[in-house]
Amino acid sequence: CEDMCFAGGYDWQEAMPSGVGNGPPNVTPLCNGFKLTGPGWESGFIFSRCEFRFLQMVFHAAGNNNVDTHRFIGCATSKCKNVNYINNPNALSIAWIGCYVDQIYGNFLEYGPNCNGGGGNFLMQGGAIIALAASGDTSPHYVVRATAGGTSQSNAPVTFRDVRFELRGNYHGFAFATFGNTQVLASGCSFHNTGSANKNLVTVGQYCVVRFEGTSFNKGDGGGNFTYQIGESGDGRLGKNAHLIFANSCLIDPALFFATGSTVSWAGNGGRLTVDETCW
Repeated sequence: CEDMCFAGGYDWQEAMPSGVGNGPPNVTPLCNGFKLTGPGWESGFIFSRCEFRFLQMVFHAAGNNNVDTHRFIGCATSKCKNVNYINNPNALSIAWIGCYVDQIYGNFLEYGPNCNGGGGNFLMQGGAIIALAASGDTSPHYVVRATAGGTSQSNAPVTFRDVRFELRGNYHGFAFATFGNTQVLASGCSFHNTGSANKNLVTVGQYCVVRFEGTSFNKGDGGGNFTYQIGESGDGRLGKNAHLIFANSCLIDPALFFATGSTVSWAGNGGRLTVDETCW
């Protein structure tokens, strides 16, 4: 698909419909983008310079086989609830290149229960993600949510390179990774916070790893701070393997480790925190 717009909602016009606030009231669960189910001939789709508006879910990989190697290149999403739901263990090598994800109200990438150790090699290169809560929605949402399913060590990590994250409000974090061996990497990225209350940027548990490399963190002027949780209640001994890493010259300023309170907390049996000596 090239130079196309896929719009849903109760009112699909290009301009914001009147009387719907910041957009979520116009999103209906009946309007979704693309759902691929396999078992074959559903690989290698390319979306170039396309736009997705007012959709409950932009891309859904379902089934058990051969939903892999899809590319979104120079695309934009506008006022959608969720973007990627990976619920197929063979939905490998999905990439968003130079895309603008504007005003997402839910999760950017979520793994479902069928993705038990599969679905890796996810990449976002360049572009930006702007996330904000719908009016009245106080449930937490994440750029990456791997709680019901996730990847394994045999797959490449979920990778974000040179991406700007603007996590508005108090209810959007970066990663909630507590399933299996899910690995999440943010390299050369920047995080901007506008929240008025402290919020978890990362929760990591079981054998999961969340790693930041050469990344900056901007506290913003809302008064809230980023916090981090290592381990999760109920992890048992597995929680000791959870690992949060800051490496390769991450900018450690008051936005990352603030002076008062508990920036990093351990739950269950905890896990490991590594701060490379090159971080400053």
